[in-house]
Amino acid sequence: EGKEPKPARLKELIEHARRKNIKVIFTQPQFSAKSASLLAAAIEGRVVMADPLAEDWLANLRHVAEKFEAALR
Repeated sequence: EGKEPKPARLKELIEHARRKNIKVIFTQPQFSAKSASLLAAAIEGRVVMADPLAEDWLANLRHVAEKFEAALR
């Protein structure tokens, strides 16, 4: 929704990520990365930026696909 999650919601996200063994948090540069960074730190993961509004959309689509592929390894 473009808003920072409230502390209770952030706690739920951390618990969900831990249960599912999620280690990569994708975020967009158009939004604050603060919560994504907190979540990544809590799960010992990392934040990866994916920009759906990049000017060169075709190159960006390939770049984002590579990021998703790497995250799934």
